[in-house]
Amino acid sequence: MSQSPARNPLRKHAKLDLVQTVQAIDLFGQGVGINIAARAIDTTRKTMRGLYIDFRDRLSDPVFARWHRANAALVNVTGAEEIALIKSAMLELLAECHAHDTCYRNYRAGRRVDPICRACPLHGKFGSKDRDREAADAINALRGFYHALNIYAEPDRDPGSLLRARLIHMVTIATVLQNSRRLERSRCDPTQKTFLSFGTFRAVLVEHLLDHPA
Repeated sequence: MSQSPARNPLRKHAKLDLVQTVQAIDLFGQGVGINIAARAIDTTRKTMRGLYIDFRDRLSDPVFARWHRANAALVNVTGAEEIALIKSAMLELLAECHAHDTCYRNYRAGRRVDPICRACPLHGKFGSKDRDREAADAINALRGFYHALNIYAEPDRDPGSLLRARLIHMVTIATVLQNSRRLERSRCDPTQKTFLSFGTFRAVLVEHLLDHPA
């Protein structure tokens, strides 16, 4: 008589077992693209994409704030009013142009020198041309991060909330990687449990999944 699969405490409706789910957490926390991650744990790209998006959307919970609270540092400003302005402007402006990324794709492909096209809504919104460019660089960094993850359109998501989730995700992973000890093949050390390390992030995400299984 065959036994039922062991319950996965991290997922209510699990296509993956517990070991695979923990492996997916490790890959997510180190910014590994979903194509490579899916092959690594022997699952489909669709399943891995769903896991990454679920993990990503949890990062807005206050328990993860330590890893992304300084996300305005992307545009090199320090004043509280400026930080608030940059945050809100980035969200609003990218939400406006996020679905129309021809300029970014042309810039990435080397077909244009300036990331800001003449029709760009960033023009004049940050006080100077240099600030406009800093904002464009931050936006393009976000696009590049998701390109590297092999996650593209999310048409069912509100553009503003999608941008916020993606920005938090990018800054969180950057913070984890910058504060983690590396092992062989550049893997992060899961035994390091300092305040911003991969090991701590991994433990907090596992605890969040245990408390709020999807």
